[in-house]
Amino acid sequence: MKKTLLIASMSVLVSSAFALTAFDDASDAAYSDGWTGNGTDGFDNGGTGFAGWGFTSTANTTSEISSSTAVSSPGGDINSSGTDAFRIAANNGESFDVFRTFSSSLGAGDVFTLDLAANFRNGSKGVDIRSDNTAVFNFSIANDSYFFGQPGSGIDLGDGAGQDWGYVSDGVYSLEFEFVTETFMTARIQRTSFATPSQNRSFELANITLSGAVDNFKFYVSGTVSDIPANSLYVNNLQVVPEPSTYALIAGTLALLCVAKRRRG
Repeated sequence: MKKTLLIASMSVLVSSAFALTAFDDASDAAYSDGWTGNGTDGFDNGGTGFAGWGFTSTANTTSEISSSTAVSSPGGDINSSGTDAFRIAANNGESFDVFRTFSSSLGAGDVFTLDLAANFRNGSKGVDIRSDNTAVFNFSIANDSYFFGQPGSGIDLGDGAGQDWGYVSDGVYSLEFEFVTETFMTARIQRTSFATPSQNRSFELANITLSGAVDNFKFYVSGTVSDIPANSLYVNNLQVVPEPSTYALIAGTLALLCVAKRRRG
């Protein structure tokens, strides 16, 4: 009986340890009638582990669920269920901010990942990782550059640290933020291109000290000449998971429990 209880307890621990802390993508049923964050149809809140989406925009902006391959077919694919990604766009130099809060601040062992797809580099588009209303880390595609880092101290990947990130029409940008503590992390970015694989790139910034705990993020588009797909920002596959060493620690602990149980038996 005790052995059965131990196995059951271990199963619960393993399943909870490997469960996603937070997850959402554009194929969630919450977005079957569109994607809103301005209160007119409620604040859409798909997935788990996040508060509802919020929008702040000027005139002539677009938010919708559509295929990211429209950024430059056939590349730029970050879709879920084949055709679904979040798209934001702004026309004639307008601006559009899309923000979301985590259910709780990110902390030790959390890994936050997301995918972006983008083409043209006019205006500005990207993501802010934020503490309250302050950006503590940013990735932006703006004015022919790719900025990655803390505001005021990051680098232009197109012209910094010998990275030589040239223009691609169908870039997929996979970002990862691995937290050692609430205010200490490593940030990674990987770019892939179907059209120009010679421009596939990756980069890491380690040992980043943040000014505050990360509790929300913001995607944005501003200053683009039009709202066509090639000027848009596509977003998808948001998730927070425990980092791999956390899995190893839990697995090791469970193994020790098994050994101890057998010796007692």
